[in-house]
Amino acid sequence: MRMTPEQRAWLVEQQRDLKRELDALVSGTSTFTYADKNERRIDLMAELDEIDRQLREEEGPTA
Repeated sequence: MRMTPEQRAWLVEQQRDLKRELDALVSGTSTFTYADKNERRIDLMAELDEIDRQLREEEGPTA
């Protein structure tokens, strides 16, 4: 099932937000306080991987 342009735009925006949060967390400029920053970093990376997978599937050839 193909994504609508709105769904794709939402995923891309989510991807940008997650990357910004990850960059802030890694650089130490995050205003959020996490009990375990490494755990949050892993969660962010997993979410980004899932979005990347969804976008790649969407761009791939349709059967």
